[in-house]
Amino acid sequence: MYIRKRRDEGLSEKYVREQARILGLFRKFCHDRGVNAPARLSSELVKEWVLRFDNMSAIYQKHILVTFRTYLKFIRNDAHLDLRMRLLGHSRQRVDWLTPLETEQVLDTPMTALEAVLIRAGLLQGLRRVEILRMTVEDAQKAVETGVLGVKGKGGRARSVPLHKGFGEALRARLDRLPVAEPARPLVPFSEDWAAELVVRFSLRFGRRFTTHTLRRTFGRNLWLRGIPIETISELMGHSSTDTTRLYLGLNISDMRKAISEYGTKSELKILEKVPERRVAPPREKDFEDAEDLIRRAAQVVGRIEREICERVGPDV
Repeated sequence: MYIRKRRDEGLSEKYVREQARILGLFRKFCHDRGVNAPARLSSELVKEWVLRFDNMSAIYQKHILVTFRTYLKFIRNDAHLDLRMRLLGHSRQRVDWLTPLETEQVLDTPMTALEAVLIRAGLLQGLRRVEILRMTVEDAQKAVETGVLGVKGKGGRARSVPLHKGFGEALRARLDRLPVAEPARPLVPFSEDWAAELVVRFSLRFGRRFTTHTLRRTFGRNLWLRGIPIETISELMGHSSTDTTRLYLGLNISDMRKAISEYGTKSELKILEKVPERRVAPPREKDFEDAEDLIRRAAQVVGRIEREICERVGPDV
């Protein structure tokens, strides 16, 4: 029933099949531990299951964790309330990005108008595959005219982001090739699976396999490597939290080594073996003369004030 419900929610068939596979493996895992009733599932058991994937990327671990939170809610098991954990795969051991050089090479590779929309939407705008497919002809026309791209994100959340020049060129090329510009027509009339297959075929032609999500992760990481604040990257990618963005950026040992090397070493600092003594110049004769003159003037001012007071109130005060 749970899988049927997820399919009725409009999720892609590929995603639903993946959830069914994960739940099937989990049922076998529970059966081996003598737990057969869903009501007896505990958050500790789910945590133990998720941690079996600590050699996988943090994104995949989070996918499994979200699957079980949703499943526990569906079967009305309160264990999902305690299901809070820090994933071990925070360093993204099996990460999938394109390097900045590969990014430039991909953009320089000849591609069709449809491929250009899919490829540049991920590399230059950081869009999800479903966000690309939700874009209509009218959305593309408005983006080209105003320079602002309206994105229909996950969970019905909409956001507006500046249009990248390279992605704008891809949108214009696609609009020019449409026989009839119907405003409500999808700009890319493909299913999610077919769009993913189109990108994979292009990647094999390029010589380095990648997916639509690889392009989105590359967008975030390339911005981060250029020193863009993580809060800005999170807004551009449509994340509800910077914690999710941090998983996409994938801080690894190479990044930390580079940070330490750029911070500086002791040999680059000027180390003083002995603190030099501070020498104070002796007072000059003119300094004494200036001081005596200042004291004399102060005495004159005080005397004048005393005389004025005596004149006003009388000498007996």
